[in-house]
Order: sequence, then structure tokens, then C-alpha cells
Amino acid sequence: MMNRKKFQHLLCFILLSFCIGHPLRAELISNPSLGYTLDLPEGFRQVNSRDNSRYLYQNTIIPVGLQVALYPYQQFGTVTAAAEHIFSQLKAQKKAIQFLMQGNPALVANLQFTQQNQKQAGWLLVQPLAEQKGWLVVLTTTQAAKAQEYEPMMISCLDAVFISRQSFFEPGPMIQAVYPKEGTVKKEVLFNGKKLSVHFDRSDSEANQAVIDREFALLTRYLNSPLQQKAWQRYYRMIYRDSIARCRHLALMLEKELIEVDKKGKMPAAETVAAVLLDWMQDFTYARDESGADFLNIPAVCSDRSGDCDSRALLMSVLLQYFNIDSILMIAPEQKHAVAAVDCTGDGARFTHNGKRYLIAETTAKVALGKIAQDLADPRLWFAVDWYVPPERDEYGFGKKE
Repeated sequence: MMNRKKFQHLLCFILLSFCIGHPLRAELISNPSLGYTLDLPEGFRQVNSRDNSRYLYQNTIIPVGLQVALYPYQQFGTVTAAAEHIFSQLKAQKKAIQFLMQGNPALVANLQFTQQNQKQAGWLLVQPLAEQKGWLVVLTTTQAAKAQEYEPMMISCLDAVFISRQSFFEPGPMIQAVYPKEGTVKKEVLFNGKKLSVHFDRSDSEANQAVIDREFALLTRYLNSPLQQKAWQRYYRMIYRDSIARCRHLALMLEKELIEVDKKGKMPAAETVAAVLLDWMQDFTYARDESGADFLNIPAVCSDRSGDCDSRALLMSVLLQYFNIDSILMIAPEQKHAVAAVDCTGDGARFTHNGKRYLIAETTAKVALGKIAQDLADPRLWFAVDWYVPPERDEYGFGKKE
């Protein structure tokens, strides 16, 4: 987001304690008893509900509607039968994709149908809830003539569905359907002078970039809106969610190297981990893609060791999550800059958010953990982005800290 050379010309780095009024964590739509959560784009409001099994939402920024329907698991034998029930109700033309979501059959479909003499188009997601608690159906619709223009919002809605703790840390259902796994490819990642052979899926970069581009197209709809800051926060949350699983093997490889740094056969303290990762990322080549989202996909940032401030800061947060170290992303929109901030000990600049004082991690200038340029020291320049935290730790170790 900022030219590295220009940033390094800001010679005066200071130590300071940030303190700012913080926004609340993401406002998610959730049903704890059934175990599903939606992180809808900003501006949706509920306009109707029925029998605790039908919910209708309408967006106030873009004319897109969203319906959530819940069906007993026993009502349909298969995901195909559940989807056909919706198709027949709408008398819809459809193009459907079946795929596996956490080992269970799921389905997405592009629909065209007529309702009240108006041509409509939209996207449908059908998937089973955990422990056979039911079928979750999510449908987004708009006028057929505007379907292509509003497609980023409709698809983003379906990609922000969570049905378990695990799904907070894997790509969304839409992106899994459209970009299935293609097989492992090894890429060389240089870390602390060592060449690490890191596994990625062949689809990782393209899929992650698709999320970035889609979410950026949606984000532009909120420019000059009172919801702009919250839209920015969701933009980064969506990229973060898609990126975590794609960096799993990299995190495992880095863990081995970090244990060697400690020389005691265990992971170092959070401050040391953050400092080592920061030093590594500060040596990346500064690179931007100004043709669109201006955010490089995270797998490419890892393997190419290049990227701008927000892509590096987000990567740092992704990796810290694997090591159970809490962090946030900090954005200064007017300065076109981003940094990470880490919940760890250490001296330096801190940013207070949700009751914690996070230590600044500047990824694009060669400065120590906790230092920041003087002209970026005003806390009023920044807002924070924190990440999804499911209610309990899951099988992968993610979740709340003990």
C-alpha cells in the first residue's frame, strides 16, 4: 500500500503507546443450537422470519435479497433431493456443482427464475449441518438484468457461511466448489538462510486471488458510505479465512525452524516468534498489483517472498494463528498503509483493541518489533481488523486461548 523506499525515508521512528476507541468484533448472524454462522456483507437487515426456520434479509446498499431456510435432515435423503425441492419451488433453470464440504456432499447452483412476473437470478447453497441437525439452504437473488453486476455480493454471501468450528479456518463453500483441490505442488521458500520445500495445492494462488478480487469488487460499493470501515474489516476477514488452510504446511515447516531458534526443543515465546517472522517478512521484495485489488494473493506472497504492506501483515497474522498467538491487522486508509500488531511482551508502540494492548509489527521497513514511523504514530489514523474466533478450540488447535 505504500512505496517501501518512500517509507524508509521517514527516518524518525518512535516508541509510543497507542490507545483508541475500538469497534466491536464482527456482528455475525448465528444459530448456536444448529451450529451455523453467517458473516454477511454490511447493510443487510432482516425483513421477515417464520417458524424459526425461514429468514429473509435485504441489503440496503445493493438490491440483493437473501433467504435462509432450514429443513429437517430426515426430509431429504441426499443433497440433490434437497436442492431439487428448491428448484421445483422456484421453477428455476439451474447450473449446479456438487462438491464435498468437510467430507459431506454439498451443492451450489446458479439460478434463473421468474417471480411475480419479474425475471430473477441468483445463487443457491445447500449443505447439511453438523451431526445431521438439518439442511441449511441459503439463496441470494436480484433482478436478472443486474445479476452480473451484483454477483460479487451474492457469491460473497454464500462464501461467508460457517457450519462448524473447522469451517472458520478453511475456504468458504463457494470457493471450494469452484476451485477444487488439484494436487500438491512444492515451492521453495527461503527462511533464515534455509530453503524450505513447502507444499501448496496447485489451485491455491488462483483461488485465493479470486476471493481477493471478488471482495475488492464488493468493497468498492461501500466507498463514501457510513459502512465503509466495517466493509474494509470484512474484506480482510474474508481473505484471512480463505488463506489459513492454504498456509498450513508452511506453518508446519516454520514451526520446525522456530524450534531450532529456541535451541531447547520447544517453541520460543510469542515475542521471539513475532520478531523472527517480522525480520523474515521485512526482507521480502516490495510488490504491488495496482490493476485491481492491489493485494497479492497469500500463497504467492509466501513462495515469491514479495508483497506490499497489507498482504505481508495479513500473512503474519495467519502464521501467528497457527502458533496460538493472537494478532490483529491495523489499517490507516488515508495513509494507504497497514501493519500487524501482536499480543506479546516487548517494548515499543502498542495499539489498544478489545481490552488488549497489541505490539506493532511493521512489515515493510527494517525496524524492530514495536517501532513505527513518527508520522504514523497518531492512533486516530488507524482502525483494527480482528479475526474469527469460534467459541471453542477445534481439532486443529484453533480457537480461544487457554
